[in-house]
Amino acid sequence: MLLAGQPWRSVPRFGALVNVSEQAIPRLPAAVLHACEYLALGCGGKVDAAYCESGHDGEESADGAAAFESLVREFHLPDDHVFALRGNPDSQLPAFAARQHYDVVALGAPSHRNGLVALAGGLSSRLADAVNCDLLLIRLPDRAGARNQLPLSARAAPESLPTAHQP
Repeated sequence: MLLAGQPWRSVPRFGALVNVSEQAIPRLPAAVLHACEYLALGCGGKVDAAYCESGHDGEESADGAAAFESLVREFHLPDDHVFALRGNPDSQLPAFAARQHYDVVALGAPSHRNGLVALAGGLSSRLADAVNCDLLLIRLPDRAGARNQLPLSARAAPESLPTAHQP
């Protein structure tokens, strides 16, 4: 999380910027929305979801719109908290987020290994320059490192871990 040093409003606003295109990591858009919902639940905040489609390919645009609609339905977001934008995401999303005056903007980081690269360039960098709020990068655990993220008590060899079917 990059902190802007600004206090949040009494009812904070969270902007979840999601990528539901074919190139996106499948569970990442839901993870971004889930993180925002979790934070909002803890402080009585409100969550918006925004998606930007470049619109170069009509079929891809329709697929992206359908995936975004499915995602926001899954999270029961009201229509006035859902924003589908058209244009270049690298310019449209930072401009949109700046106009919304969010307290926190959250977006997905493509991978563990590229997380720092994402902070230094691309959309993350443009957002950091455009908004005057906290910026939250969400990434999914990589499969290879998932075991190392378990609590120490659960890091035993797999055969020594209890199972539901032990006699």
